[in-house]
Amino acid sequence: MTDLNKYKDKEIVKDDYFKRYMDSSILRKKWKSKKESVVVSRELFCCDALDYLKKNDLAPDCAIVTSLPDITEVSGMNLDQYKKWFISTVQLICQKLSNQNVAIFYQTDVRRKNKGATRVEEYLDKSYLVNRGVEEAGCKVVWHKISTCAPLGCTKLILSRSKASFSHMICVSKDPSLLEFVDVTPDVQPRGQMIYTAAMGLNACKVAIDYIIFNNMLSVLDPFCGKGSVLAVANLLGISSIGVDLSISKCRNSFHLNIDEESFLSFTKLSWKKDNNIDNDIQQQQQNDSVNSTNNNNNNNNNNNNNTIEIEKLEIENKEDDIEE
Repeated sequence: MTDLNKYKDKEIVKDDYFKRYMDSSILRKKWKSKKESVVVSRELFCCDALDYLKKNDLAPDCAIVTSLPDITEVSGMNLDQYKKWFISTVQLICQKLSNQNVAIFYQTDVRRKNKGATRVEEYLDKSYLVNRGVEEAGCKVVWHKISTCAPLGCTKLILSRSKASFSHMICVSKDPSLLEFVDVTPDVQPRGQMIYTAAMGLNACKVAIDYIIFNNMLSVLDPFCGKGSVLAVANLLGISSIGVDLSISKCRNSFHLNIDEESFLSFTKLSWKKDNNIDNDIQQQQQNDSVNSTNNNNNNNNNNNNNTIEIEKLEIENKEDDIEE
């Protein structure tokens, strides 16, 4: 088991609410999937994804479903450095595969522009970068699907200035001929709801998880889990999940994200705030503390008022005694 203590930074100490979950080397939570007889787990590692991949082997019954971060999410890299990093990371992930499992990459192309410029500097085709890493690792592509941001049949024109309006979903394996299940799902389909702007669409998550389940996988690893879309959908469909992310807040969100069948079809920001974010617990605790503080202040004021009334009564009685004398 990976020791998370060496990955802890100063930010963890500041987050007292989340720190109690970081006392052990791993975050664990049991979930009941829609299959009532199945109890699945979710594990979170707050550490660097590449360090985790290098130090841990992938179980034969565990698949990888992930989305590598965009260049805007990786600090200190120019475009050429990012391309090399992206290809080498895909290569590392593919090298972890055995003959039984697969890796599925979900990536969105971007249009790179110079600061303040209106013309595109370069169109970054991430499917090409994925294929480069796959080839260098000696693996092969099993299938390549397109996830659209709009429902199929939508006639509305969708334009995006910085990103493509579709995403690539690429499944790779060491030897596709050894896989038991042959994919029969459509090559083009909607990505579904997103829990935040950079998330993997929930429908795309379901397509990926369904495929690995049909290939007898019992768990899924997402080394760049973000806020936990893949992990939550995997638990919903009846398999365990493992997430890795360097961000403490994203690990916290991934740990608590809960998606049921209803929210899967209509996930909104309200759903996130209502059911899936422990910040609500913090706010509720703060409200409770505020109410308790107010009640205490009111009790103190009442006591002071009672004391004042008693003093006034005593003064009146003394005056009456003076008059009688």
